[in-house]
Amino acid sequence: MPLKERQFSFTLLGQEYSVVTVASEEEMNDILTLVKNVMEDGETARGDSTLSINRKAVLACLSLASQYLSVKNDFEKFKKESAARSILLAEEIEVRLDQGKNDKYV
Repeated sequence: MPLKERQFSFTLLGQEYSVVTVASEEEMNDILTLVKNVMEDGETARGDSTLSINRKAVLACLSLASQYLSVKNDFEKFKKESAARSILLAEEIEVRLDQGKNDKYV
């Protein structure tokens, strides 16, 4: 079943926005909370309070992209480590099964 698009309206830094999305209300609220935290409470809000909304948005994008890449890299590392552990575990199982077969015939 295709996802249904709908309009989602919100306020960010005193400005009204409206987007069309297939994301659920809950997802959009989570996304908006994350963006608000980065723009209003995070690195972009510190220091010069005269930053324009556009500059804050760019800084927020950079911050979120950095966080995304960090999580992505951690996940790739986890996948490689998990694959390596799975191979070792499979080899260990095979060795023990072979030992059990050999023990049976001795």
